[in-house]
Amino acid sequence: MQNQFEKHDYSIDLLKANLISLPISLGILIFYSFIFYFANSFKGISIFSDSEFVYYLFIPLLIVGISVHEILHGLVFVIFSKIKFIDLKFGFKLSAFTFYAHCKKPVRLGLYKLSTVTPAVLLGVIPFIISILINSFMLFVWGVFFTITAAGDFLILWLLKGVENNTFVEDHPSRLGCIVLKKRTDVK
Repeated sequence: MQNQFEKHDYSIDLLKANLISLPISLGILIFYSFIFYFANSFKGISIFSDSEFVYYLFIPLLIVGISVHEILHGLVFVIFSKIKFIDLKFGFKLSAFTFYAHCKKPVRLGLYKLSTVTPAVLLGVIPFIISILINSFMLFVWGVFFTITAAGDFLILWLLKGVENNTFVEDHPSRLGCIVLKKRTDVK
């Protein structure tokens, strides 16, 4: 089956991806801060409005949240396809100071994109929206942090723009992104 496909690399070096993600992260921080400030300015923003209990739990929860971010990538594969947890690899690449989740089997690009965006939405965007509604500075920081940690994921989506969602992809084993498998026209 592999001989029926041409492989096209849609990946980027992890260290380079981290550098490219810096302006993305800054943009997220500015955008979220602008919205939070103006949405809550009439209520009066107090960075000390959250309980002390939350402050003591905040850093440990951020650390756990980083692991949950990667697990969410894998859960999407497991829930929405025939991928099993044994087909996933989780780790930390010290040279790029990056945690990762890697799917060892090819999947459709639509599923790959869903897996890519899920942690940003569940851990970043939704908590950010809730922070606006309840005027919680700590939840705002949480939402910003976990949207920024998904900057590399947003970069993957940008790399894949224009590729059809029905196309099969293989997660790149060592770089940020994937290998797109395009059906060869010279094979019948």
